[in-house]
Amino acid sequence: MIRVGFAPSLDTGWIGGLNYYRNLFEALAETPDPSIELALFAGARTDLGWLPPALRLRVVRSSLLERGTAANVARRALRRLSGRDILLANLTRSVDVLSHSGPLRGMRRPRTMGWLADLQHRHLPQFFSEAERHIREQIVLDHLRECAVVLVSSEAARGDLLHYAEAASARIVVLRFVATPLGSAQRPDKAALRAKYALADRYFYLPNQFWAHKNHRVVVDALRAVRGAGIQVVCTGDIRDYRHPGHYAQLTAAAEGLGDAFRVLGLVPLPDATALMRDCVAVINPSLFEGWSTTVEEAKSLGKRVLLSDLPVHREQAPGRGRFFDPRDPQDVARAMEEALEAHDPGEEAREAEAATARLPERRGAFARAYLEAVRMAAG
Repeated sequence: MIRVGFAPSLDTGWIGGLNYYRNLFEALAETPDPSIELALFAGARTDLGWLPPALRLRVVRSSLLERGTAANVARRALRRLSGRDILLANLTRSVDVLSHSGPLRGMRRPRTMGWLADLQHRHLPQFFSEAERHIREQIVLDHLRECAVVLVSSEAARGDLLHYAEAASARIVVLRFVATPLGSAQRPDKAALRAKYALADRYFYLPNQFWAHKNHRVVVDALRAVRGAGIQVVCTGDIRDYRHPGHYAQLTAAAEGLGDAFRVLGLVPLPDATALMRDCVAVINPSLFEGWSTTVEEAKSLGKRVLLSDLPVHREQAPGRGRFFDPRDPQDVARAMEEALEAHDPGEEAREAEAATARLPERRGAFARAYLEAVRMAAG
């Protein structure tokens, strides 16, 4: 029996991180392995209502993992002073492998299986302070030197890691996650959704958080190029960017005068977000960088047409009905939207959604099996 634990930071506001764990646990719930036992270490008050009901998982609550508590402050202080996460190691010593964790630095148990979402700071250094770039570099080096296995979500990210000399002695595993959308019974119907958000009959959906690198601006500029064509883009996601606090205000200023052509709904309930994607003409992801796009994976699992920036990782994800565009060329984005509107056929959408639903169990199973194999590798 291999005991695997998770101790993620679930209270940071990073929606993509929460969705990552939800997708992994959905896959593991469907592909159980009797030789592997799962445990989740979480804050005393952390909301775990998103966990799949079918998942066999031991939950351990601790204030060590809850931001703002005295125990959490003590843990962070001790980690800074000693260079080791001693309190987390003690909390999780009942497991053999601590998954998606940074190294515990010299602690004999548990072994760690790290996860590096991406190396964006190497590609877009202008979006990070010098101090943050330094911290990210140190995290990468620590993972390569000390984790039993390092997980990345794409070959593109693996290629980035191979530029480090430390990668020669590291075990790097590509684990491409698969998104599991909410079932049809959990989503509002089309009429209710349109009434709630006053949507146009046909719209594009852009569900990325409003971070600068997500590049909403190119879509705003594209809408100006097609003004009067009846195109609407509906956006959801957290409007805050801690690195660039003024980014959202600058974006809305740029969109002034577009009216309902550029709609920002902010954070919406997950059932609504899934339904918005289900009913749109196409999903748009104009991002300048991704580790492995959750937006694209969700679109693939729903069988949606995707308009996406021409990045190596997006090519690797290879959505079946993908149309790639230059993320710095609003005219190319405008052409992509016009082409999608012209090609839109409700009958085709229904057939593609049905085919995607049929493919999902095998895709999800492959994701779970790849993860469990990485666990065995980490356990030695």
